Amino acid sequence: MIKKGIIQYNKANHARINHGYNHTITTFFSKLVAMALQNDLQNGIEKDDFLEFLERYPRLDTFNYIFDYYDKEILYSEQAKAK
Repeated sequence: MIKKGIIQYNKANHARINHGYNHTITTFFSKLVAMALQNDLQNGIEKDDFLEFLERYPRLDTFNYIFDYYDKEILYSEQAKAK
């Protein structure tokens, strides 16, 4: 579902897209968001305000956070994009 949405968005905005779909990046941030949402639920936080969510989890708003876990060259490899 996420992959399909990103691919559709990229097609509709192809002039503004610098990189195509990257499965590793999508999976990384999807898992972080899922963990943050689970943490909120466990702590009784049920607010739907996205900006407040980002205030609680500021690393989700920082793309470079991924480089704490992945080497840039590996992250942008064809294998990482497809896998």
